[in-house]
Amino acid sequence: MRMQMRRLAAFILFSASCWAQCNSPATYTVGTGKQYPATTGIADALAAISAACGYHSPFGAAQTISVYAAGGPYSAPGTTWPLLPTVANPLLITAAPGESPVINCGGSTAYVLQIEGPYHTFTGFEVTACGGIYSDYNVGGATTISYNYIHDMAGSSGAINPNGPQTNWWVHHNRIVNVPTGINVGGNALIEYNEVGPTTGSSATQIACGSEGVSCTERNNYVYGAGAQPGSAIWNYSAASVYGNVSQSNRYGNVVETTSSGDTVTASHNIMAYPSNFGCHCEGGSGACWESVDHALCIGVSTSAGGIPVVLGSTAASSLSFTSSISWADSTPNLAPVYNVDANVGTIYSDYNVFNKVSGLNTAISTGPVLYATLANWQATGNDTHTVQVDPRFVGSVGLLNTSARVFLECPTIECRLGKIRHNYTPTNLALKGAGCAWNGTTCVPDHSDIGPVPVTVYDAPGMTGGGVY
Repeated sequence: MRMQMRRLAAFILFSASCWAQCNSPATYTVGTGKQYPATTGIADALAAISAACGYHSPFGAAQTISVYAAGGPYSAPGTTWPLLPTVANPLLITAAPGESPVINCGGSTAYVLQIEGPYHTFTGFEVTACGGIYSDYNVGGATTISYNYIHDMAGSSGAINPNGPQTNWWVHHNRIVNVPTGINVGGNALIEYNEVGPTTGSSATQIACGSEGVSCTERNNYVYGAGAQPGSAIWNYSAASVYGNVSQSNRYGNVVETTSSGDTVTASHNIMAYPSNFGCHCEGGSGACWESVDHALCIGVSTSAGGIPVVLGSTAASSLSFTSSISWADSTPNLAPVYNVDANVGTIYSDYNVFNKVSGLNTAISTGPVLYATLANWQATGNDTHTVQVDPRFVGSVGLLNTSARVFLECPTIECRLGKIRHNYTPTNLALKGAGCAWNGTTCVPDHSDIGPVPVTVYDAPGMTGGGVY
């Protein structure tokens, strides 16, 4: 009996010490000379947190795994199950301040990190030769993935690929290069300030989010270099806001598709340059919805094989608008379209745009079987009444983004790169300015002075706690 009492007392003391540890902020250091020096140190630290916090017990305080470069490259962290962080007390797996640790899985297709609950943060790592960051269906919400350099992935999964309608994912300031697919969040998310280079998969979408009836925001991302590889640079399947993005030399620029009745999709202030198929592209869907593309710059090599700057398509139930935007066609064929509206579009409002074609005789507009050879012919149908055909005279060269290579390598941040691109594509033609404001009886319709991708708000993300490679 005495022995049993001693064992019980020891167990109670052990449990109390674990409880106390998990209810106080704790940092588990990984790296040479740290608590967990082995190459599997991140996984060891996760196991230690599991032992301290118990089986599915809510965290009483934030728990941090702080990883140093010395001691790497590290193996995959593995799975965060059965940890249960909370909104006030998250789990942070992060590079130590000023460090840039590397996780190298040696070509394994296993997930580099499998998140099995909400309120996780993964930040500051270089990840190579691994599977993606993954979360099971309907778990792992309120997760932040930031300031990581993810490249040369093994397997076929996306670099950041939660599989289900997780909510409140925040994916920002990641650089992703040479992966099957880039960022693919199947639910509500804020995806911003990411840079995604060439993708290699059979359906190599670079950034995508949303699901039926679930909204998400994709803003201020820079996506380039996938060429004719299948997939879209920016794709959305929901009520969404898509703005401030730059797509350069990809198969499609931005594609928004909705199926839920009443969904509203807005794509604004985007630059979609030199697609192999379509640039500014509203695909529509089966729902009765409103899709708006405005303040966009759409540049394409308009040939019969593709590369059309603007393509709007939908169902008869949907409505589309295309306003205050520039459609620029680098084209040789006389009748290659600057602007294409599918025959099955329902209601469309198109006005206050600039159409320009640098070669060929005519600015052609296509609506399925009908081809309007000039802007005037199209305006005679009641569309684009205030649209003009003129060279907007950008600050920089219009051919700047006609390349599959990353531009402005001297920029240390994505904010710098986006700022330089937008500056180069600022219109300067005085013919577009000073026309005043046309009162239509209800509102004051602006002139062309704010046309195109004028700078959008730069949202400051929290300071990075570790590495992250740009």
